Amino acid sequence: MYKLLVFNEDYADEHNIPALACFTEDGYQEWLKSPSGRKNKDYEKQLIAYEEAEEKDKQFWQTLEEKGYVLNGHPNTSMIPKTDIETLELEKEYRIRNDYRTRIKYPTKVSSWMRSWLGNGGECFEEAYNHLYLMKEFVEKGLVKVYDVDENFYNMFNKAELSRLSLCNVFEIECDEDEDDDFNFDNED
Repeated sequence: MYKLLVFNEDYADEHNIPALACFTEDGYQEWLKSPSGRKNKDYEKQLIAYEEAEEKDKQFWQTLEEKGYVLNGHPNTSMIPKTDIETLELEKEYRIRNDYRTRIKYPTKVSSWMRSWLGNGGECFEEAYNHLYLMKEFVEKGLVKVYDVDENFYNMFNKAELSRLSLCNVFEIECDEDEDDDFNFDNED
């Protein structure tokens, strides 16, 4: 049994050329278990911190609305009177929490090793897949289509070297051994 794999999610590819691969059953099973990148060990902890910050922001805006600090039907910080020290302190905390230098961003689950060779250099390509770890997740999400093919197709595919047409490395992801094992996934730019 042989498998033809098709990936056509490289949105910047104006020529609509899918990435192709043809595997034996064993090769396909091995590919399914391969990682798409480095897993963030602190993802759960960072996700909790992000959700807590989001909840605090939500509570801040709800407090403004409850106190009637509304302009044009929406909570507005300009409506907080200078005498309401407690709410002004909440606003200060909100602004610190949401400063672009210190804001807690949604955490990255996987630092992807996916790359593309598109006209734009593949910029941001891997970010679309930083929530998927094992390649089987790409198949489960329908990003990689899998078709059963026969041995003649498999041999013809490899003889024609059709996998070389791919504009990304989705079927040939290699772990960058030079990367530091303690890769920093903190929310830094």
